[in-house]
Amino acid sequence: MNRVVLSFVIALIGLTLFIVSIVELVKVDAPDSHNAKHEIQITKDSSNIGKSIQNVNSQSNQPKPEDNNIYTTVAQMPQFVGGEEALNEYVKNNLSYPHIARANKVSGIITARFIINKNGEISDISILNDIGEGCGDEAIRLIKNMPSWIPGYQDNEPKRVLIDFPITFTLPPPLYMTCSYCNGLGYVSKDEVCSNCRGRKYTLCSYCSGNGMRQCSQCSGSCYINCNYCNGKGYYNCSYCNGRGYNQCKSCNGYGYLFCRTCNGKGIVRDQFNRLRSCPGCRGKWKFTCNTCRGYKNIMCSNCRGQKKFKCQYCNGHPQKSCSYCRGTGNIRCEYCGGSCNFLCSNCNGTGYFRTKVICTHCNGSGQIESN
Repeated sequence: MNRVVLSFVIALIGLTLFIVSIVELVKVDAPDSHNAKHEIQITKDSSNIGKSIQNVNSQSNQPKPEDNNIYTTVAQMPQFVGGEEALNEYVKNNLSYPHIARANKVSGIITARFIINKNGEISDISILNDIGEGCGDEAIRLIKNMPSWIPGYQDNEPKRVLIDFPITFTLPPPLYMTCSYCNGLGYVSKDEVCSNCRGRKYTLCSYCSGNGMRQCSQCSGSCYINCNYCNGKGYYNCSYCNGRGYNQCKSCNGYGYLFCRTCNGKGIVRDQFNRLRSCPGCRGKWKFTCNTCRGYKNIMCSNCRGQKKFKCQYCNGHPQKSCSYCRGTGNIRCEYCGGSCNFLCSNCNGTGYFRTKVICTHCNGSGQIESN
């Protein structure tokens, strides 16, 4: 057992010495190979240095192409000299409102489009939306007379930039003065021919149509009138029977018969032995003929005796009589014109014209007009 352990220890020591010797050989050979590779790389780079220097020199000598593109946005946008306040002041002092647009009260916003070149000058002016009446031409004139702008820059180089510039046309508040046509009253007096009498001062009576007479309202021109009591019939119906000549029998209520009181209209009764037998009062007929109407249900009217109507005591049977209002003529003198057929015109009081107040057309009733 001791021999086996001793042999194993000797083998382990020998293996350790072999590994150490191999590591030392690798450390000695590594620097030489690294230097060789480094020297090869240097020689390769040194051979291309001349060519790269020549290419750089040739590129720097060639001129760059000029950029004439039009940009909408750049890093540094064009600016009016003095800034936005100076631009607003320029527009305010130099914009002239066209006279036609002022007279027609035209106002609004016009959008002008132009290009700021590399030297700051303005070119290619156009109007995107024109409100008319010379406002577009005035906007073009205003932009043409603008001083040069500070150009726009991109990558520290000037560029051509497209600008949309809004110009507002606002009407100034109007100045008013007293209207000389109506002296500030807002209306003027005017004499017009009367439309009712057409200047004749008199008009035909509308109630009698110029005849001086008008139809009698009582008899409607028929010269006579009906009796008010009988409505022109000469008679009036009996109020007791309403013109029928008869009334319903009150004894039997219009049935023509009466019920037997002994059996209450049944026709049979019970005797003392509680047996049913024929009623001795009506002998089983359960009813009697009414003695008042004799079964006819109605009786003659006691007021008119069946005549149904009475002669009118006011007209004595003659329903029409001569009209006392027009005395049988059928018409009467017109109470409005007194029979003269015409009268003074009520619209103009007989003057033939009338004075009216008309709204002044120059100031539309306000009493003031705008001063030019």
